[in-house]
Amino acid sequence: MKKSLFMLGIAVAALASCTNEEVVDIPSTKAIGFEAFVGNPTKAVTETTLTELQKNGKGFYVYGGYKNTDYVPVFTNINVTYTGTSWAYSPLNYWKEGEKYRFTAYAPQMNVTPTYDYETNVLKFTGVNSDNTHQNDLVVAQTTGDITAKASNNTPIKFTFKHAMSMIKVTLVNGFRSGVKVAISNFKVNGIKTVGDFTMVTGSTGTWSEQKTPATYTAENTTLNLYEGAIEEQEDYAFQPEFVVIPQNVTAETVTVTFRATLTDENDQPVPEAGQNYKDLTIKVPAVNWQINNRYNYKATIDGRTFDLQTIQFENPTVNPWGNWNVNDDVTIE
Repeated sequence: MKKSLFMLGIAVAALASCTNEEVVDIPSTKAIGFEAFVGNPTKAVTETTLTELQKNGKGFYVYGGYKNTDYVPVFTNINVTYTGTSWAYSPLNYWKEGEKYRFTAYAPQMNVTPTYDYETNVLKFTGVNSDNTHQNDLVVAQTTGDITAKASNNTPIKFTFKHAMSMIKVTLVNGFRSGVKVAISNFKVNGIKTVGDFTMVTGSTGTWSEQKTPATYTAENTTLNLYEGAIEEQEDYAFQPEFVVIPQNVTAETVTVTFRATLTDENDQPVPEAGQNYKDLTIKVPAVNWQINNRYNYKATIDGRTFDLQTIQFENPTVNPWGNWNVNDDVTIE
């Protein structure tokens, strides 16, 4: 049953959908199986994790095969998903003894389908979109060197995924006294290039090229609650939208953050009572090279200085000195 050597598969659970003859004829230990691990990013915030990949309908996508005279594609963008106990795909595929295999993988499904080169084991995406409606945390992985198929007891292929994107966060903090609320509206991040080409390079995560098409990112409006002190880690007191972006060089002031801040008191009355209680503000991002697998947090505190309010201040006080000692007669101790 030689044809069965080229059928896709992973384990007994997956084999249950095949015929009894296939289950008996080809032991499940010869099936090409997978494991997965998602490495941590260099800066901590929410990211694609192993738990995320294991969710129903998620998983990762695999390319790979072996080369005899010509390249034999065994996996071509095959979705591998988690069954609750193991990673599965359908239909089954089996190891061919003595052949040397190479594999590469990515997740999640992107807006473009990549191409795969067996000779270099390189995956290439052309025209990846990371705009406001395509917020995908691209992770990629590849096997190291050739994997020679054995007659039995082939171990599952274990991918270690690396993050190929950058992330940015804008943290706005209410720096007013307790009793003042700051409403954020019309929030936009402008000027980030959202389309680019990605090539996964052997020995590294990969490289990006041809970044283009600047676009605008938006976030839902929110109100920063009553605030005391500079405890920006308390999420109730901060506005922290995050965006996945293509790694790119940002020249000074080409990327800007714009929004309106409106002040009210605990009774939702304007602050200050007289005058305009809102202001349209701009943050200009300095020159920076957003790199693969890194995150960047831009922080700003909204307080009275933002609204050009005159704060009540104090200078060093003057303390009057004591007067001279009065000269008194000596006293007698009895």
